[in-house]
Amino acid sequence: CPTCRVDLPPGPEQVWEEAVRRWVVLHRRYGQGEREPWRRIRNADDRRENAEVVRMMTEAAEQGHTQAQYNLGCMYRDGQGVPQSDALAVEWYRKAADQGYAPAQSNLGFMYREGRGGLPQSDALAVEWYRKAADQGDASAQSNLGVMYEQGRGGLPQSDALAAAWDRE
Repeated sequence: CPTCRVDLPPGPEQVWEEAVRRWVVLHRRYGQGEREPWRRIRNADDRRENAEVVRMMTEAAEQGHTQAQYNLGCMYRDGQGVPQSDALAVEWYRKAADQGYAPAQSNLGFMYREGRGGLPQSDALAVEWYRKAADQGDASAQSNLGVMYEQGRGGLPQSDALAAAWDRE
């Protein structure tokens, strides 16, 4: 604090950065692939470290940090450091998506397309979220929007030309 000269606690950005740094170390030890659940953490020190990473990530996310919210969504979707839960993945994706975070919007679109996490299967809502993310330049959303045009899903006309255009974005 500039007035009282007491160190302020770290803000959500610093907490998130530290959580990510520590999460990567654990992911290297227990990860089995990009979107695969982790192997069981048997080492007591690593279990404590993982609990601290989840606490830190959650703290930053609860303070509105969009990347922390998105990361928690991915962790729950894939069961990486937390029990796999599509419902919690959707909850965290929605918080980040509602703040305009394109990767979370794209993933929320996917969850609607597949009807996961307690969401109804809805191609129309998938298209809506894909478009929000695609308009911000999110490559995954652009590709998924192209697929929806190619297949004529979600209220979109079937159009190979528009599918190709979105694939080129």
